[in-house]
Amino acid sequence: MSVGDLLRTLSLTGNIPSGLTWDGSTFWVYDEGVTQVHQINPYTGATLRSFAPGIALYTDIAWVSGKIVQGTYSTRTLKWYDPYAGALLRTLSVTPFAPQGVAWDGHNLWIQASVTDVIRQINPYTGATLRSFAAPSDNGLGLGWDGHTLWHCDRGMEEIYQLDPYTGAVLRVLTELGFEPGAPEVVLNTLWVTDDTFLRLHQLALN
Repeated sequence: MSVGDLLRTLSLTGNIPSGLTWDGSTFWVYDEGVTQVHQINPYTGATLRSFAPGIALYTDIAWVSGKIVQGTYSTRTLKWYDPYAGALLRTLSVTPFAPQGVAWDGHNLWIQASVTDVIRQINPYTGATLRSFAAPSDNGLGLGWDGHTLWHCDRGMEEIYQLDPYTGAVLRVLTELGFEPGAPEVVLNTLWVTDDTFLRLHQLALN
């Protein structure tokens, strides 16, 4: 088995899965086609519950201390939701950046700003930029964190990049995937990504 090999595929219901996160036992998927966040059984792909933040356009989500944080491309904000009640808890402006990727490293948030093609680590309370570097692509969608490094997808090139979070250097590139990847999420040393063309989640080997 090689890095990037396909291990498993989960079929999803809905229209356009563009955001993905993991809460420790289940997936949460943002479907921009129906503007809903779905909790997903990781074995069957069945929807367990849903709530409607009502946000369109490509956007990612992250699991942060029991809450769903969603980047809102159109309003240049991050929004915190109670995933079980669906209630909006907090809004943080990140203007002028339009976040299409969101990841949580345990202390701070990372956003991929599509308009400027820059990846930023930000303070989750103030929105202040702590560090930043150029994204490796200009057609990116989604960010993931594996405990040490960042993961970033390019849908147009059908590539996934592993990035050094301090320098932005590309450590690894997964290519020739055969689908347009988005919203990377590392779970138990495997990489999961969305596929909005075929409405699936794909699990890829990392070792």
